Amino acid sequence: MNNAVTKTAAPSMASPFGPAGALGPAGLAGAVYRRNPIRALRAQLEEQVGRSAETVETTMQMLVAECDLRAYEARNASAWWGRAYYLLGAPAALLATVAGATALSDAVPSFVISVLALASAGLTTLVTFFNTNSNRDRNLEVSAAWSELADRVRVNLLNYAAERRVAGAVEAGVHHKYSRVIVDMHARKAMLLRGEIPSAQSAGAS
Repeated sequence: MNNAVTKTAAPSMASPFGPAGALGPAGLAGAVYRRNPIRALRAQLEEQVGRSAETVETTMQMLVAECDLRAYEARNASAWWGRAYYLLGAPAALLATVAGATALSDAVPSFVISVLALASAGLTTLVTFFNTNSNRDRNLEVSAAWSELADRVRVNLLNYAAERRVAGAVEAGVHHKYSRVIVDMHARKAMLLRGEIPSAQSAGAS
């Protein structure tokens, strides 16, 4: 049963996990995965809370999955802040224009002009308070940083597999080398969790 699920699962962010039983409840990579891959991936990661991975390869696969999920969430947050920026900013600009135009007309009661001006000022204050434009750009930058980290781990995962095939008797050295890579990747992950974007210089260090 598990073999059938493994063969039919389409390549995606969750695919590094392999069979459903490896890093998630049985059958999770089947029906639930096909309905909502992000929800399935989140469930697989939550399943591993409090557990330690058994191999270097599995550890890097888990890190790739987490980075992909966080990149997706940050990208969605950026889109949300972008919509909020226009939903609040556009009416504020429109109301300010209307208030300015009606102020020139004697036919419009002064209280209407005041209401329009206050509404425009209130929406503008909300845009400033929530800092929607900056939050949109910041989340987009964070999403890109998570994606970059996921790609770096993927490259190291490929290198690890290639070096294991040719290492032979010195496989222990390969294991030690990529254990240090994992520590470095988790240090970068910690930076992102603190809201710090790794610099280009530090990103090229490994």
